[in-house]
Order: sequence, then structure tokens, then C-alpha cells
Amino acid sequence: MHTHICHHSTLCSDDARCYASAVYLLVCMMSSSNVDRVDSPAPVVTQPETEGDIRSAEPQWKRTGDVSQWAKNVAKERRDSGLEYISVKKKVVVPAKVVGPALPCSKKCYDRVGVDIVNNIFDEYWKMASHNTQSSYIAKHTLSKEVNRRYSGPNSKRNVTYEYFVTVNKKDIVVCKTCFCNIHAISKKRVENVLSKVGSTGVAPVDQRGASASVNKTHDDVLQIVQDHVRSLPTCSSHYSKVKSRPRVYLPPGYSHRKCYDLYKHQCEEKNLGPDKIVSFNMYSKTMRKFNIGPSPPMLDTCSPCDQLK
Repeated sequence: MHTHICHHSTLCSDDARCYASAVYLLVCMMSSSNVDRVDSPAPVVTQPETEGDIRSAEPQWKRTGDVSQWAKNVAKERRDSGLEYISVKKKVVVPAKVVGPALPCSKKCYDRVGVDIVNNIFDEYWKMASHNTQSSYIAKHTLSKEVNRRYSGPNSKRNVTYEYFVTVNKKDIVVCKTCFCNIHAISKKRVENVLSKVGSTGVAPVDQRGASASVNKTHDDVLQIVQDHVRSLPTCSSHYSKVKSRPRVYLPPGYSHRKCYDLYKHQCEEKNLGPDKIVSFNMYSKTMRKFNIGPSPPMLDTCSPCDQLK
């Protein structure tokens, strides 16, 4: 009885080895056929060289923000178009622009221009929807002249006077300053700011608000150090992870974004770099995402026998 049991166990172990060998061959054949069907990713991933290239190399499956839909940009676009908008800071609803009232004046500006023409000028002005273009329009429709008569004595600081006009049927009609502002639904301060910046050249000013560089921007030399360190990290490719859309590489087991950041800080300390030359963990992690580096290989990937048979 004892001999029979041993013989039976020997047969079972032989069958198990045969079964395991068959499964191994089947897995290798399936892996080989899958590799043939799928375009194999390049073993070396070409990394972007500049910051602009890195920004264009964002993962395709990553959500990107729509800058045009930001609250401040929506408010600016509607404000430049004369439409109703919500102020960014105070969250106050600012009403849409309308043509100003026809105030009585000695020149009878509204009567000479005509109500229909006034509405057309108003519409065309706000259709520009650009602060710079509207400033150019204001500068083009004003004319500076020397003062003919001085009523406050020779020491008066006023050396020039301005004429304002609108174009009607290709003819310029001079209007007073109040009517000029009411026709275009703009304030006198807006006109004065443009005229004060035009100067003797006659060139309309360009709006420089928001054009200065951000004080929190990471300098290029600091960013280059981060990119060089990310390029030096050991990575491995995957057979099945979005091969056809864009190759993605992964950190080996035991590596994480936090560990890579610690290695980066250690390297900076060895180079005696100051704290202002070391970026934060969020910036380092953002750079790794731009290089499309994953924290660890996916579970569905090739096994070690497949890697040996390649």
C-alpha cells in the first residue's frame, strides 16, 4: 500500500512538471505573437531638449486646462467687447455698455452726426474687442493743436488742446469731448490716458498690463538641472501600455517620485547648490510627468522568460 502511494505521487509530480512546461510554452507563444502584432516601442525614449518641447510632450491622456475659460480671461474678453461681465475681485455684475445720452452742447454734435450713425459707430467700436485696437482708434480720432488763447496767463501748463471727431461717410465731423465719450460709451479718463501716452510720435500705446514675467517662475538654469536629473533616471518600457498612442516609460521597482526627488536633492547638495537652485517636490514631479515617466511598471507586462527570449 505504501509503495502504491509513492508511485502515485511520483506520477503526479511528473504530470505537474509536464503541465507546467506546456503552460510555459503556451505563454511564450502567446507573448511572442502579441509582440509581433504590436509595434514594439523603442528601447531608448528620446527626451525633449528644451522647456518648449517638454510642454508639447504632455501625455495625451492628461487633462489640460482651457485658459480661455478662466474667470479673469472671460471677464476681460467681455469687458473689451462692451458686454455684461462679473468682476474678478469683487464679484460684482458690471452692466453692458450703452450709448450715452445726447446732452445739449453748443455744437449740436448728435444732431449733426445722426442717431443711426451714432449707433453704428458704437457697435463698430466695441466689435473690436481689443484694448490695444480701441486705443489706436481713439488716438486716430483725436488731433492735438496749439493753444490759441491763454486765459490763465503765460505760466499756464496747458500747451496743447485736442479736437475729437468721428468719421461719417468718409468725412471727419468734429464733436465735443463729452459727445465723443458718450458716443463710444467710454470715460474721459480713458481718453486722457491714451492721449497722455501717445506723445509727440502719435503712436498709440500698447497695453502692458499683465505682460511682466511672473515672480514665481522657475529660472531656465534651475529647470535645466531638473531635466538633466530626470533624464539620468533608470527607466524601462512597457509592451502593452498605450504603445500606439505614445510610448511611456516607468521607473524600476523600489523607485518613486519621492525617492527620485530625494536623489535630486542629494545631487544638488553634492554640487553645493543653494536653496534657490533647488525646486520643490511639486515642480520636480511635474517635470517627470512631462517626460511621461510612470512610478512603476504595469502589472500586465512581459515576464522574465519573455525578456530573455527577445
